[in-house]
Amino acid sequence: MLWLSLSLATALAVSLEDVFAKRFFGQGSAARMLSVLMFYSLPGCLAGALWLPVPHLGPQFWWSFWLDQPINGLSMWLYMRAIKLSPISLTMPLLALTPAILALLGWLFLDETLSWVGVLGILVLVLGGYLLFAGEGETGLWGPFRALAKDAGARTMLLVALLFSFSTLLGKVSVENSDALWHAFFFNLVQDLWMLPLFWVLGWFRLAELKGQWKPGLLVSGFYLSHMVLHNLAVILAQAAYMMSVKRLNLVFSVILGRLVLKETKTELRGLAAGVMVLGVVLISLWGKD
Repeated sequence: MLWLSLSLATALAVSLEDVFAKRFFGQGSAARMLSVLMFYSLPGCLAGALWLPVPHLGPQFWWSFWLDQPINGLSMWLYMRAIKLSPISLTMPLLALTPAILALLGWLFLDETLSWVGVLGILVLVLGGYLLFAGEGETGLWGPFRALAKDAGARTMLLVALLFSFSTLLGKVSVENSDALWHAFFFNLVQDLWMLPLFWVLGWFRLAELKGQWKPGLLVSGFYLSHMVLHNLAVILAQAAYMMSVKRLNLVFSVILGRLVLKETKTELRGLAAGVMVLGVVLISLWGKD
């Protein structure tokens, strides 16, 4: 069951990456948080892209690759903004909505049909989201929805979940027309090479600031690169749906680490809500389609 160990390690690496990014860099802007991650992961992405052989690139590769670049780049910036604005234990579980959005997009545009289990999975996700905001100070039946609407980080993460859905569809096309591990390194290398100069020109970070934070920068980028490698090794060994179902335990890990590392509160109910949402993800990923 090596794939299971790799998937769990992937989930932990994602959670550690996010929690320590906020722990060390959360006092700065979202762009600066992302700049640190890109700057210190750039050598690793370059090494991976050069070391791995360039695969045969299918006819659908380049258009999906370049279309995904700005969508994913915007997603990552908003992602950092969301975890900066609100507790990680409150925002991260909302990413569980991405599989539901993907299922609905497939139903609307690709003529895919949802099974009754898939519909149940979406309802379980909604229940988890309801529980997630049930303790946020708003009363009444619609209180959790009002609490979500008032939270800037939560609203931002909902947009991230939507953008990640489109990015996932495009990424699937480019990966199917190349190689998964090579694509991970090459995609992030190219993204770093255009986003870092853009952020620098806009004055969103200074190189002197990044150089002065090399220890936490290397730590966070190490988790980021580990996430990339472990994810793709797990996918090689198991079906993507099984791997992604286990990987989504990062939602629960993020709640736990938010409590331990960032001293976040109200994590008991948020942890329960995250667990319910992981169940919804499993139902959609494994049995969501007829």
